Amino acid sequence: MVRPASKDAEAAGTRNEQPRLEEASNKSGLVPDPDKGGDRGGVPFFGEAPLRPIPYIAGLFDAEGTILLSDVRGWFQLHVKLTNSYRPILITLQERFGGHIQEKLGRGRKSRCWSWELTALEESIVFLEQILPFLMTKRDQAALVIKEAPIRFSEATRRRVSDLNCGIIKEENSTRRFTGEESVQYMAGFFDGEGCVTIAKASERRHWLQIRVGGVDAGTLEWVRENFGGCIGKQRRYSERHRQAWYWQLQASGAGKFLTEILRYSVIKRPQIEIGLRFRKECAKAPGANHLTEAELQRREFFKQKLSSLNFNKGKRPTTGRSPTQICKGEVNVLANPNLYP
Repeated sequence: MVRPASKDAEAAGTRNEQPRLEEASNKSGLVPDPDKGGDRGGVPFFGEAPLRPIPYIAGLFDAEGTILLSDVRGWFQLHVKLTNSYRPILITLQERFGGHIQEKLGRGRKSRCWSWELTALEESIVFLEQILPFLMTKRDQAALVIKEAPIRFSEATRRRVSDLNCGIIKEENSTRRFTGEESVQYMAGFFDGEGCVTIAKASERRHWLQIRVGGVDAGTLEWVRENFGGCIGKQRRYSERHRQAWYWQLQASGAGKFLTEILRYSVIKRPQIEIGLRFRKECAKAPGANHLTEAELQRREFFKQKLSSLNFNKGKRPTTGRSPTQICKGEVNVLANPNLYP
């Protein structure tokens, strides 16, 4: 009689599979999904298995990542960081690439925030080499430290990385150009980091879906506009010490089409995206503003307030009775709970 394998044995087998998954990812540029098929259509989701397309990770790093060199008693140490209020996504990066996670403490923070950091040189370079083909905003910094890694970092390299981070200098034609499904995957990660879904309101009887992405690299936002439409504008500068920031904006049917494209790859902003799409489905084809009933107006206002609540409470996910892992895997539709979304 053959005994069934124990849970410990299954866990050990899973660990043994990881090196082979890493080897495959280096060749294809896509972290493979061992649980393909089903209603996911082969699309890898975050969860117990830290699997995401490399362009998605590059987009998230462009939005929330940092590359810097610190002077430690004459030696220059490389730090690769990614900060976010949604800790599960950082745990998946830690399991995939190594590093450590610590909570970011600060005064006046509205929500808890964590930082995933790579300090080992070998781990940092392996991570940057994998995402470099899809980086835009952080492309110059990553290429520089990869080039200088075989030799000892110098003060000149540290200053150049710092100047690139501050926007004092920028390499010519450094913006990466790619299209197709890779652009959708990248944009899902970038939107998870810097994007915002809202329902704009011009009067008591007029509501429409609006999305916005902010950033300090106008070249990246111009690439977004060329591939997904919309418009670009300047954000207000509250101090001369601050860099000029820009925003990309898309509204109404264009916003609905964009959110539909990135939904299957999004993790952090998935609840907001689903609410926005549900608003478009239920409210966009309603009669004109002058003919809306009181119930229809209340419905639109409900969607607006629910999105505002999710945007304000960053890092806090709706209580659906399921774990964040199940939500990220796509096993739970966050709109299915009638107590949250009646």
